[in-house]
Amino acid sequence: MSRIQDLSPDPKSHIKTLMRIGYTLSSAVSDIIDNSITAKSSSIEIYAPPGLDNPMISILDNGNGMSPDELIANMKIGCKDPSMERDENDLGRFGSGMKTASFSQARRLTVISKKKGHPISAAVWDIDRIEQTNSWQLEILDDEEIK
Repeated sequence: MSRIQDLSPDPKSHIKTLMRIGYTLSSAVSDIIDNSITAKSSSIEIYAPPGLDNPMISILDNGNGMSPDELIANMKIGCKDPSMERDENDLGRFGSGMKTASFSQARRLTVISKKKGHPISAAVWDIDRIEQTNSWQLEILDDEEIK
């Protein structure tokens, strides 16, 4: 009789694969900006302060934002079913773009969001933590850490 074996990807190896999907810096930033457009942003600002020991890029928008639950759901890799119907302006298909674009350029992704009627929320993917723990541990920031 046949048997079923769970072969979920090893997080430490999987994250290294996702980091090498083939984004350039321009295509990675563009993929993240697509999310801002989908969120109906009328203003998108990109900051990349020069001369930092640890370079960083901040992409800020005034889009619809996400509730804390929506943020956590959207931080999951592959959070969308590609066969589901999407809004006409939704450029995302698989729910992986923001994460894979970020992982291709940085070892840490922090998303801070505020949706009308909901508290501000923030979550962090840290590649070092994924590699050290060999697990998908998303860091959810508390109010003090967000400030």
